[in-house]
Amino acid sequence: MKYNEIIKYKLIILMANSEDKSIDLKAILVGESGVGKTNLINTSLGKEFNPNINASPTNSYSKKEFEINKKIYSVDLWDTVGQESYRGITKMLINNSKIVIFVYDITYKKSLEELSEYWLKTVKEELGDKFIGGVVGNKIDLEETAKDIVKEEEGKKFAESNGFKFALVSAKDQPSLFTVFLEELIKQYVGIEDHFENKKRSDSIILKAKINAKKQKSCC
Repeated sequence: MKYNEIIKYKLIILMANSEDKSIDLKAILVGESGVGKTNLINTSLGKEFNPNINASPTNSYSKKEFEINKKIYSVDLWDTVGQESYRGITKMLINNSKIVIFVYDITYKKSLEELSEYWLKTVKEELGDKFIGGVVGNKIDLEETAKDIVKEEEGKKFAESNGFKFALVSAKDQPSLFTVFLEELIKQYVGIEDHFENKKRSDSIILKAKINAKKQKSCC
């Protein structure tokens, strides 16, 4: 190899090594239609909460980046259709997911029941135990006004019995809570979390969501 070619080759290697490389992850939200998956994703991306949003007609994804331990993780956040007639398509999309977030609506008990009776079984059929799981109870802002809610203990029981993390959130009032929870799941995936500190943060998510819900009620 000639001298000029050697120099050119070394420059190419240096440029390649100097580029910021991100690590791609696939995270998918599953759950019944109307539990708020779309708003959770949209508000975590800085978009406005839409109270009149219709059930997602198609499966779609958005990208969100996280910097963890000086590395960039580019996460494909998949918003899936919860309607029964589309479940076959949604099932195929679960494949290759590294993180699965099971979402239920705290004002709709069937949405938690379906996580156990359908969604968990479906995910395990596709992924086995090779995924990081999280359980999210959404719409905590409606806790004080809903007639019949899913108790926090019920959601926690489902999560803990399957080794998943748990959080109560509100896409409407405090979307950052979902983002923090997602970051915790990514940290668990990359294996750099501190179990004790992470549990404190999860408990903090639930507490902040409840405090915020009460504030919203008192001011309106």
